[in-house]
Amino acid sequence: MWSLPAPLRDMILGGAYEISTTVAVMRGGELVAANIPVSSCPVTATITTSDGRGATLVTSRDVTDMGLLDPLSDSVIISSGIRGLVSVPLFTGRVDAHAETETGEVAVALLSKRQEIARDSFETPFAVRPGATFIDEVTRIIHDFDSTIAVDASQIPVTHAHTFTDMVPTGLAWETDRAQALNDLTDAIHVLWLPDRTGGIALQTHHFVHTHDPVPVLTIRDGVDGVIVKMNQVKSRQDVFNAITLVVERTDNTLPIRVTQRDSDPGSPTLWGGPFGKQNRVIKINTPINASDASELAEHILDASLALTRTWRIEIPPNPLIDPGDVVAVWYRGEPTLQLVESISYPNRARASTVLATRQLLASTFELDS
Repeated sequence: MWSLPAPLRDMILGGAYEISTTVAVMRGGELVAANIPVSSCPVTATITTSDGRGATLVTSRDVTDMGLLDPLSDSVIISSGIRGLVSVPLFTGRVDAHAETETGEVAVALLSKRQEIARDSFETPFAVRPGATFIDEVTRIIHDFDSTIAVDASQIPVTHAHTFTDMVPTGLAWETDRAQALNDLTDAIHVLWLPDRTGGIALQTHHFVHTHDPVPVLTIRDGVDGVIVKMNQVKSRQDVFNAITLVVERTDNTLPIRVTQRDSDPGSPTLWGGPFGKQNRVIKINTPINASDASELAEHILDASLALTRTWRIEIPPNPLIDPGDVVAVWYRGEPTLQLVESISYPNRARASTVLATRQLLASTFELDS
């Protein structure tokens, strides 16, 4: 959740002020337009796809005819907040392309920092350094592209301290694909690399099942004095797998590592071979990990698969503070649940709703006062 002093945060969450959106244009690090007129500028953020954060905007021909939003030089900062009091960044990225619409306006596609990094292939093969950690090499690959990009690992909890100490296997190298190198290294330590709001890269772990109950950043309620505008939930077994077989292909011509993790909890509704039955998923990867790490990764994927049993779509009043990966407490029709925010659609008009796609966390002892 985006951090603000409590008085400003409460003003936004209280709903008494109208939330507005501004679009600024930067060129060569200099501000060239503080707030261009746009008819729409939807921003989405997610932890479920590789892009992580995306945005488009629609503006008039007059803006582009003035030379603004040039794909060869310009970047855009989209912000939301209370005009004159507080501004919260939602997206920072380059202008990627223009396309004229049937109405005579111009649709402008924007490029996130992750997408920008992925488009830049290595000029020479990239080899890991002996004794370096996974985080060190992830940061080095990003800074090889642009040394000014902030790489934030503060969202990785202390319970995953090994993430900062595990060393990469020797001899690893990638010929051209920078994004593949980053994917391989972050997958090995169960971390996501995602574009943040301000043009940096955030590293964060998956949250699907916690060994402890996380502290929610926000409580969302229905009913009198509640903020839920609309709520839909889906229960489905289609994407629920109670066994995961992970096959790790080797690059040294040796036999692949093959491990299987099953839901063996007698009290679980998806117990392998229980009333749910059996649904196994086979996943093949090329990530450079050993048998122990492969077993841990298979268990993580299994946890994620089991957590798909309940997903939600929640509409709330404009809220530019919440982020994908946040855990929220939801009280709906008398039932309290902990839910992980997987995706967000931020509104680009006053009074429009923020839309959250969430899934219920399998927490152990969660209680919420009524």
